[in-house]
Amino acid sequence: MARLQILELPEGAGDDRPPFVLVIDQARVEDFYPSADGESIWQAFQERVATEDPLQRIADQIGARAVLVFEETIDIPANQGQPRSLREQQEHWLNQAEDYLHASRLGRKTTDG
Repeated sequence: MARLQILELPEGAGDDRPPFVLVIDQARVEDFYPSADGESIWQAFQERVATEDPLQRIADQIGARAVLVFEETIDIPANQGQPRSLREQQEHWLNQAEDYLHASRLGRKTTDG
C-alpha cells in the first residue's frame, strides 16, 4: 500500500505558508489507475496521462509545490525523527532520488530501502 510523506522546503520571500512536496512511495500504478472496461492498467494510465497531469492536479488542490511518486521506499529523514539540518535532509533526499532515477534509467531496482 502506498505511503504519503511530506518533504518540507525552505520558505521563499513570497510564501504565505510553508512550501512542501507530497511524496508518495511504495506506490503501484494500480493504486491510482484501476483497470476499467477491459483495459489493462497500463492502457488506462497512458490514456489518463495523455489528457491530464493528475499529479499536478493533486499538487494544486493541496497547495504542494509538486507530487512525487515512487515504487520504491523513499527515506525522508525528517519524517523519521533523525536530527539533521534542513540542508542535510534535502541533500540526503536528493541523493536518494538521483540514485533511484539513475537505477530506473538502467532498468534496475535500487537496494536502498
